[in-house]
Amino acid sequence: MLYLNYYDEFIFLVTFDSSTEKQAFLELYKTNLFPFLSISEAPHDAFDYKINLRQNTSDFKANFSDWSEIIFFNPLTDNAISDFGTGLIKYSSDTSRTIYNPISGTLFSIDKNTIEVEYRNNSSFAKDFQRLLKQLIVTEIERQGGAILHASAVSFADYGFCFIGEKGQGKTTSLLQSLQIPGVGYLTNDRLPVIPNGEGFKVLGWFEEIRLVIPGSTKKEVVRVTEHVDPSRIQKKPVYLKKIILPTRIQSDSSPAEIVASQMLSPIDPQRPKWLGFSAPQDFPLTSLFEKVSTVSIDWSYSDLEGLTHQIEKEILNV
Repeated sequence: MLYLNYYDEFIFLVTFDSSTEKQAFLELYKTNLFPFLSISEAPHDAFDYKINLRQNTSDFKANFSDWSEIIFFNPLTDNAISDFGTGLIKYSSDTSRTIYNPISGTLFSIDKNTIEVEYRNNSSFAKDFQRLLKQLIVTEIERQGGAILHASAVSFADYGFCFIGEKGQGKTTSLLQSLQIPGVGYLTNDRLPVIPNGEGFKVLGWFEEIRLVIPGSTKKEVVRVTEHVDPSRIQKKPVYLKKIILPTRIQSDSSPAEIVASQMLSPIDPQRPKWLGFSAPQDFPLTSLFEKVSTVSIDWSYSDLEGLTHQIEKEILNV
């Protein structure tokens, strides 16, 4: 067994049926989860979820007549989950159910905070385990009154600085330019977990790939974070959000508050599957966020990326 630790906020006990599952997990951790999560064999007094992994190369056979179809995305607006857009679910009680991914063959058996993942091969395991982990983390963040922002973010001097804007305004570009500033650390490119407490708003990193625009094309290249950023520059502990930076490349009539509110992805995000948790999301204190965290808009253009970097550096240093 191993303990998987997410920023000292949530701990997952991961167990394995054999060395085969353990090796698959360690490979996934090395390539996709490190260093955003840490692993340890040392016992913990408590954990949030127990996840058991079991590989089964044969097809799952069951009578699906008493199962229900479940849709994980809006088929009219979102094609991002092509290999797990719909599945089958069977409830055993109010706190237990079984979910089947008919494309990958992965079976999730959920009983309160214990989940068994029965997968067919390492490829399907890598995708489905990350889906599982992300949703459990989001569920726990919501239970604490937090939310997920559609934002990029960096850290500097134990503070967090995030870039928020509508599509095309420059969240990823601002992030990449920020990394040219000495002392700046990487937090996230796409999803920013935010948890309120008495001292402010804690922000955590997120193990999502970076989507880089291919020069001369509208397509994007998906790159693992550690392929683009040295692990030593990735923030490994929570930091308090200090400033919200709104990069503006296309003029917008929306106020800063309207922009931030529009980029909150939970708990009502239609793109996030909700097939796992028994979450009880709280109301996110958006008014308090603006009282404790300053906001600033910066205008920029692709023809002057150096100017964008200087603007960001000024805002980061002026805290």
